[in-house]
This record gives sequence, structure tokens and C-alpha cells, in this order.
Amino acid sequence: MIKIKEKVLNIICWILSPTGYEYDKQLKKVAEDNRGEQK
Repeated sequence: MIKIKEKVLNIICWILSPTGYEYDKQLKKVAEDNRGEQK
């Protein structure tokens, strides 16, 4: 499960690598969404 997540994140990183700032914003948004789902 974790390895699949890492692969997905690596793909996302690769796709968004030219826009590191946008990637950082997306990562924070995803982290917040994940926290919201767990409640």
C-alpha cells in the first residue's frame, strides 16, 4: 500500500516538477484533505 502511494507521489512529482510551488500547494491541499477524511 505504502509503495503504491510512493509511486503515485513520484509520478505526481515528475509531472509537476517544473512548477515546484504549485506542487507544494497541491501537497498541502492533499494533506489537508487526507486529514479531513480520517475524522
